[in-house]
Amino acid sequence: MERARELCSMAADVTDTATRVRADTRLRRRQRRDWDAIWEASQSDPHRVLHSCAYCHRMKAPSGEWVAIPLTVSKSLRSYKAPFVSHGFCPDCIATHFPESLRQELLDEA
Repeated sequence: MERARELCSMAADVTDTATRVRADTRLRRRQRRDWDAIWEASQSDPHRVLHSCAYCHRMKAPSGEWVAIPLTVSKSLRSYKAPFVSHGFCPDCIATHFPESLRQELLDEA
């Protein structure tokens, strides 16, 4: 009986791990698709400026949505010469890090 409980516990642990791995894989795939869209847009216009949030480092996609990109891509952008990257603030970070009196002005600029 004790062995059966032990095996059930091990199976539950394996299931939890598999669930976390699947969720992580879906997240990475979505981030990769987002980055591909941003990259394609930057390559279509050599003078295009990519916008990165100064707080959370998400990037503004061509759709206007602020999306996370893979950390490895984010780190490599620092040393890569093209495209041009400019820092700004995403709406979530404006709401978190700025006083109410400045929020609307910053949101209008974003």
